[in-house]
Amino acid sequence: MNEFAFDINKIATSIVYLLSCFYSLRLIGSKTIPTYLRGFYWYSIIGALTSLMLLSSIFFSPIRIPMFSRINSVTLIFHFSFLTFFIFRILKNDRVVTFLKVCFWIILFLLIVSIANDVYFDTCSLSFCVANVSLFLFCLFYYYQILHFIPAVSILKEPSFWIITGIFIGMGLSFPMIIFLDFFSLNTSLQLKREIQFLGNLPYIVMHLCFIKAYLCSSQIQKA
Repeated sequence: MNEFAFDINKIATSIVYLLSCFYSLRLIGSKTIPTYLRGFYWYSIIGALTSLMLLSSIFFSPIRIPMFSRINSVTLIFHFSFLTFFIFRILKNDRVVTFLKVCFWIILFLLIVSIANDVYFDTCSLSFCVANVSLFLFCLFYYYQILHFIPAVSILKEPSFWIITGIFIGMGLSFPMIIFLDFFSLNTSLQLKREIQFLGNLPYIVMHLCFIKAYLCSSQIQKA
């Protein structure tokens, strides 16, 4: 993969992030959207800011790639915490939520340690795996819930379904590649590294596309 195609991939990823932010901002102030969705726009805003930083590295190069990777690693704390507490808000079983909250604090500690390790050794795979695998597993509790408590409306019209599905697919597809990311970075050519990073962006594109679908479902609720 040449540099031009690699940059196109970054631009496409950034466009999806910015669209996700745009649609989320349209819901600000609405009193008809589900309670659990209020404030979720902050996740898309942070994603949009990250995408702008990525775009700046393409056109202006003010941020070196290692520095960008370190900043991206630190944002994992927000990524993991924000999405985890969103999952808590839509789970109905208090015992399950209590159990997952205990797991959250343990994983958060492990995440901070893994971020420190990655920053020190200039890697990223360990911290990303801790965050993404945990979110992937937390999503399973939501799917278990909808199997035992059938929603009153079609789940395809339910914003929470699309957000959880986005997290589930995005995290599920990303961590297998992340596991071997540092190994490939040390033992492969520049072209193969770019191909790996290209594939690594796709799960996050899918996740934000699902978020956009959730925002559109919320807009339909408002019109109804």
